[in-house]
Amino acid sequence: MRVRKFIVLAVIVVSLIQSAGLIYSQNETESKSETLANRFSVKDFIATAYKNDSEFSRILIDELKLKYNRTLALPARDIVVGASANYGLLLDVNTEYNDFTLGASKLFPLTGTEINADYSSSLSPLTKKITSEFEVYISQPIARNAFGRATRMLDKISGLETEISGYQIVEAYEDYFSEILKTYFNWYLAYESLNTAKKALKENVKLYENIKQRQTKNIALENDVNKTKLQVIAKQEALIVAESNYEKYLNLVKRICHFESSENIVPTGIDLYDGLNLNFDNYYDTFKKQSRTYKIFNLLEKRGVILSAKQADELFPSISLQLGYKIEGDEYSIGRDQESVFAKVVFEKFWTDSQTKAKAEIAKINLQAARLDNINIRYRMYADLKNLAFEIDRQNKLIEKAKDKVVLAESIVKYESEDYSYGRSTLNDLIQVINTRDTSTYNLIEQQVNLKVLTVEWLRLTDELVQKITGLN
Repeated sequence: MRVRKFIVLAVIVVSLIQSAGLIYSQNETESKSETLANRFSVKDFIATAYKNDSEFSRILIDELKLKYNRTLALPARDIVVGASANYGLLLDVNTEYNDFTLGASKLFPLTGTEINADYSSSLSPLTKKITSEFEVYISQPIARNAFGRATRMLDKISGLETEISGYQIVEAYEDYFSEILKTYFNWYLAYESLNTAKKALKENVKLYENIKQRQTKNIALENDVNKTKLQVIAKQEALIVAESNYEKYLNLVKRICHFESSENIVPTGIDLYDGLNLNFDNYYDTFKKQSRTYKIFNLLEKRGVILSAKQADELFPSISLQLGYKIEGDEYSIGRDQESVFAKVVFEKFWTDSQTKAKAEIAKINLQAARLDNINIRYRMYADLKNLAFEIDRQNKLIEKAKDKVVLAESIVKYESEDYSYGRSTLNDLIQVINTRDTSTYNLIEQQVNLKVLTVEWLRLTDELVQKITGLN
């Protein structure tokens, strides 16, 4: 079995956004469970999934069957041998006899030529004598499937279908690969969301404790304590949701990698496929010339043209020219005193063959439909890719804005906390800016993950996500 190798273009760099809170240090140490966890990068994930995930093997196993398609599509070219015998009794003369026939044939599919050789012995009911006959002849179609024309077209169709199927297997591989990559990205987003929820809860707990202490000194009101306690409850709820979401994606990653449920892993970053610069018009011109997608378009149209021609060939009558040599003899032996050479034409035509005509017309209609479909799909793909390029550009701009918001939110929390400590702002103002900071931090991570998802989708649609070293691409 030939091993199919795939290159996945990936550069892995860790990029984590750590937002410092006013109430506790920016460089907070990791928890013991996270420290003991195995850091599982996206590069590790790709390598492990490729090695362990049986879904990949299942997709690729279909490729093994392709080499047999052309053989199965063509008429058998093996030598065919047949024999028959029957036993009888002539009642009027009380004579036993045996009829015997032995034949062999060989077809040459690509020329339509068939060679036949037959030997037979039989009892004549008139002369009551056993006669033998040996005949060898060549049969050549000269109308329908003239000189193997239809079979050669069938061979071309089968070859095109095999090539299309090969491309489609790579497409299926690429589609699945993009889905599992998105699973890793969502796992990373869930992990960062969980960390953000933990930090937010810890900050709010500290704020709650601080307000309680201020209350004992008659600096804060009971209502202030209740407000911060409500914040703690809200952050606890957010943490429960974040933990559940993280566990869901963690289980998906373990399933893909065939890890045991006890395996302790955490994602490390999503810096993959960075720096995608799109000059769309130039990019699309290259895509039309080199992509698998356009190759499939062209192959489908070519297949339709040949299939229509093949169906048209079926409208011809079946006419075969046969040239042969025959020897006859008495009993079971062959004597050369009764030999002959013959030539004949075998003609067969169904004058009311409405089904064949209908198939030919349907093939023409299907060819027209395939051409229109290809045109429509090309225009639709152009529009989809252009819109996706706009989305990627927009996402890059949104990330820059999200980074600015995080920096500003951190600064505001710092000064608002100081103002609150001196009584220059209210607790409501402090709570609001802390929540804004937490939301901004999460939004930045979400925007970064969205960009990765869009980039993977772009690479998938442009047939660049998976590139084969050998084979069809």
